[in-house]
Amino acid sequence: MIPTNIEPTYNKVLIKMDRDDNSEKKVGSIIIPRTINPESPPPRAGTIVAVGPGRTTENGVNIPCCVGVGDRILLPRYATGVRFEDTDEAKTEYYVIPDVEIICKVKEDK
Repeated sequence: MIPTNIEPTYNKVLIKMDRDDNSEKKVGSIIIPRTINPESPPPRAGTIVAVGPGRTTENGVNIPCCVGVGDRILLPRYATGVRFEDTDEAKTEYYVIPDVEIICKVKEDK
């Protein structure tokens, strides 16, 4: 269940994380190995479920977030932000992070 009572502020995004089974997985056309090397843990994949309005510059110009609801993304394994779990049986994991921490958007194969 997507938490509808959470609305990100500024340039923050709410991400529903894919289940992390610690194995190789495919996101779009990208294969994410379980480990790339011991020094660099693999990124995590998720789906954007809510987006803040963006940030405002000193000149009053609004810069919108670079992602939108429904976008599939990759983020660093140890991204900063707030992590929480839904109360559902699956214990769905969510993160609220700044959009600048997102590594990339993943376009699904058509």
